[in-house]
Amino acid sequence: MGELIDWLQEKGLYDRVVVILTSDHGEEFYEHGAWVHGAHLYQESIRVPLIIKFPLGKFKGKRLKPIVRLTDVAPTILEALGIRSKPKIWDGRSLYPFLEGKENSDRVFLADTCWLSGEVCGDNQPDSMPISVATSQGKTKVIINRPWPGSLRPLYQPGPSHWLPLEVYNLEMDAEETKNLSSSQAVKLRESLKQTRARYRLFKKLLRLKVPLSEEQLEKLRALGYIH
Repeated sequence: MGELIDWLQEKGLYDRVVVILTSDHGEEFYEHGAWVHGAHLYQESIRVPLIIKFPLGKFKGKRLKPIVRLTDVAPTILEALGIRSKPKIWDGRSLYPFLEGKENSDRVFLADTCWLSGEVCGDNQPDSMPISVATSQGKTKVIINRPWPGSLRPLYQPGPSHWLPLEVYNLEMDAEETKNLSSSQAVKLRESLKQTRARYRLFKKLLRLKVPLSEEQLEKLRALGYIH
C-alpha cells in the first residue's frame, strides 16, 4: 500500500483518486471451532476493515461507528466520481449520508455461506436459503443454520463443531459472540426469519446474468479456488 501511495503522489494522481482498503472476508483461528473461513458466519469471518481515501482529502479523519456492508462500497464509488446511478439489482446504498451527517443508524446486513444444489439439500426447499445465513437488527445479530450435510466435510476441515439451528448475539455487549440469546429473543427471531426467507425467495426469482469469461480469467479463478 505504501508503494502504491508513493507512486500516486509521484504521478500527481493522489488527490484525484479514490483509494479503498477492504477485504472480502476474515479468517477463523478456532474461536468457534473451525479454521480458515467459510464454515461459520461469526464476526471473525464477516467483519472486515473498510478505509476510504476520497479525492482532495474530503472527509479526512471521519470515522463511522454504524454497521455498513460491502455492498455499499460500489454505490459510494459512483457518488464519489459524480456518477448518478441507482441500479435496481444492487442491494447497497452510498455511504455519503453517513459522511454528511444525514444518517447514523446501523444498516441491515445479510451474509451467507454454502449455497447447496438440489442433490445436497433436496429440491423441496421453499426459500432457497443457503446452509447458513446471518443478518441483523441494529446491534442484534441473528444466525440461521440448516443441518450440516456430510457432503460438505471434504470442503471445510473441520466442519462446524457446534451447529445450532438459531443463534442470537448482542454485538454491543458480546463482540466475541459467546452468549447465545436465542431462547430469550423469540419475537426478534421470528421477524428476522420471516424477512430473511422472503429475501431469499426474491433472490431465487432474480434474473441471473451469464457473463462470458476468457480461459485466462477462468484459470485465475481456478488458482484462487473459486471454481474447479
